[in-house]
Amino acid sequence: MLTLSTILNEADPEDWVTASDLARALGKSPATLQAWRSRGGDAGPPFAKIGGGAFSIYYKVGDFRDWWQRRVASSAAQARLAHSRLPGSRSTLATGDEG
Repeated sequence: MLTLSTILNEADPEDWVTASDLARALGKSPATLQAWRSRGGDAGPPFAKIGGGAFSIYYKVGDFRDWWQRRVASSAAQARLAHSRLPGSRSTLATGDEG
């Protein structure tokens, strides 16, 4: 079974994974990945449609890793910013700005 750890740490960046395998590894439903694709932009990882009328969706491991790292970095930055705005945090104490 393909896991998130395997995708992030062991799989060849040039390999491709199916939408269903990626959804399972992320603990998400295939519908969630479909919603991300529909939103476009950076809502979800880059993907490719392969095939004709009955196409399949695939994700390149290296592209997924890049997307994942951007999301992790963005989440960490948002958490730091939110924490810095809490009353009593070092940044609000240093500036005297509690509100």
